[in-house]
Amino acid sequence: MFTRIDHVGIAVPDLDVAIAFYRDNFGMEVEHEEVNDEHVVREAMLRVVDSSSCIQLLSPLCLSSTLGTFLDKSGP
Repeated sequence: MFTRIDHVGIAVPDLDVAIAFYRDNFGMEVEHEEVNDEHVVREAMLRVVDSSSCIQLLSPLCLSSTLGTFLDKSGP
């Protein structure tokens, strides 16, 4: 049984645009941002207002990376 969700990952083509969208439309705040060289992504954790839950936005650093290929095939 689930008691809470820590975070959900969302693949996005442009991290800055996605951060602005979630901030401006839902009041979410960036809790942490980093580049993950191992997975070739730039990522940000955004906190859901008045909650301990987050969404993790992931943007490819390279279009030929696993995430870049996923977005090309499936869309964000």
